[in-house]
Amino acid sequence: MHKSESSSRGKYYEVLLELTRQQLLTVEQSDQWNEEAFQQYVYQWSCIESVIGKLDDTGDQPNQQDVECLQELMSMHRRLMDVVDSKQTTTSKEVVGVRQSQAVMNAYYGMGRSDQVAYYFDEKK
Repeated sequence: MHKSESSSRGKYYEVLLELTRQQLLTVEQSDQWNEEAFQQYVYQWSCIESVIGKLDDTGDQPNQQDVECLQELMSMHRRLMDVVDSKQTTTSKEVVGVRQSQAVMNAYYGMGRSDQVAYYFDEKK
């Protein structure tokens, strides 16, 4: 996959690749959204991103291996975003279905109605 010699930037890209690979597996294999795992992923990503930013400030140019690793990272990240978007769409449709069922239950069976009746009195002047 990658040559054994990599720049320090490349090593961080490889760490980001592994983080993204793990998050992608977590999202694909789970039926429910794991907010804690996602927040941990975002935190680790931002920490490594800040280190890479500092390396960029040194003026060290990325080599071909860094570019290839970054391209793979971008591809995997795009795939992760596609999976997350797909799950979000599915969840949104499920929420709409629940709300429609709730409206039917309220309309036909009186669910959610209170048994109390409000009385209002007008004062004559």
